[in-house]
Amino acid sequence: MRIQNKETIVHKLVYEVRYNYGYTYLDRCGRTINRIMRERPEWSPHIKEPNPQNAPLINTKSKSIFNFSALKYDLSLEQQAGIKEALTKKDITEFQEQADYLSKVINDELGLHEFTRIGFRIWYLIATESNLDSDRWVSNLGIIKIDDLIKDIFSGTVENRNFTIVFKGEDRKFQISVNSVERKGIPSIIDEDVLKVPARQLPKNQQKHLIKQVKAKQTLSSNPSYAVMIDVDSYIENPESIDAVDFINNSIKQIESNVPKIFNKKG
Repeated sequence: MRIQNKETIVHKLVYEVRYNYGYTYLDRCGRTINRIMRERPEWSPHIKEPNPQNAPLINTKSKSIFNFSALKYDLSLEQQAGIKEALTKKDITEFQEQADYLSKVINDELGLHEFTRIGFRIWYLIATESNLDSDRWVSNLGIIKIDDLIKDIFSGTVENRNFTIVFKGEDRKFQISVNSVERKGIPSIIDEDVLKVPARQLPKNQQKHLIKQVKAKQTLSSNPSYAVMIDVDSYIENPESIDAVDFINNSIKQIESNVPKIFNKKG
């Protein structure tokens, strides 16, 4: 997805379902975890001593994390620091499959029939050069124009333009938040000396050094120290039924089709 001529980085995904009458969880927490681990061995406890109050699972392959309780369940997957690529289409497809499987298991084990909310949330990053550059980029979107009003009322200037908007689509609601973020410690995941030394200055192994530089630049581009974060939460309240794959797929289609139109619109 491109916004204002910049490619977005998919940073994090969350699928969540809330429900009524889920207190069967108190009796079947262990049984449900055992079923998941038997049927899908890549899932294992995320903490040393799980208990009915806290029993998260982690997928040892994808590093996604699953939590469930008497009130809700959620699956999350976050871009791992140091990984060359952001979350890919393959990651999203695997996430949908995991959400579908886990949703069916929990609905079955807890006997869930009355749902209060289904939601899919996705975080995008847009790399910038600094916090000031992030603020300038948000300002150029032209979504909220209050600079002149602030100057007149407070005799001051706007220092932060983060904002949140909520709107209702044809079949679901969307909440979009835009924030400037600084991600400390990102440069430490690469060898900065690789970028400092031009390959042509080396007496030998110039091609190997050039390959290392390309990889380092790819890592930095997917893990920016400064960025604008676009957080989109799509949800339906009181859904009649739950279909994880269909809901996630349609949410992503609507988000990636419509969000760029909002932010790329001038004036």
